[in-house]
Amino acid sequence: MKKLLTFLLVLMFTSVLAACNLFPPQQANGPINQEQPQNNNQQNNNNQQNNNNQDVNNNNFNNNNNGNNNNFNNNNNNNNNNNNNNNNNNNNNNNNFNNNNNNNQNDELAIAFQTYINDIRMLASEEGRIIQVYGSVSGNNYVNDQIMYEALYYDVVPSYTEFVRALSAISSDHQVIRDLHALYVEGATVQLGAFAVMISALEEQSMEYVEMANQGLAEASTLIGEWQAQVQVLQVQTGVSF
Repeated sequence: MKKLLTFLLVLMFTSVLAACNLFPPQQANGPINQEQPQNNNQQNNNNQQNNNNQDVNNNNFNNNNNGNNNNFNNNNNNNNNNNNNNNNNNNNNNNNFNNNNNNNQNDELAIAFQTYINDIRMLASEEGRIIQVYGSVSGNNYVNDQIMYEALYYDVVPSYTEFVRALSAISSDHQVIRDLHALYVEGATVQLGAFAVMISALEEQSMEYVEMANQGLAEASTLIGEWQAQVQVLQVQTGVSF
């Protein structure tokens, strides 16, 4: 019986030892659990470094984009400035061209106006004489119908008819001079008609004709006055004196 008990005790002790060898103590796993957080920290550091590198790359990319955009904008501004300078140069060239054209046109006008004035001077003395004859028998110098009639019939109307004919023969190649001269011819023609109507008024003793003649003389005075005003403007513009 003792032998049997002793054998059972030995068998139980052997089983306990075998069990201890199969299941080692839990403390041995400690370093493994402590090493895992270190690996996690290393992974986090690597991730942080990667994020930092990504941020640096993003900043570099943004800086490069900003630099490229600034260069593009500066180039555009330079191109715009160059275009503006070219436009200014074109405007200056156009202004110079226009100034040259204006100078040439003024020179042509001055030559044409000088020629015209020379032609008018050849007739001016005769016109002045005719108007003086009419003035000597009309207005404050009126004496009687007979004296006035003879002056008009024998001198004023025939002489002024020749004057208007000579005046109408004057021509010019310059449009400004042609327009100017047309005004003078119109005024002189109306004045000649008024002189003729005055002769009829004296012949028929008609106050109605007298009024018509006076209206014609007033209209002629207005037209010739406009011509004289334009002559003065051209004198200043061209430097040609009359």
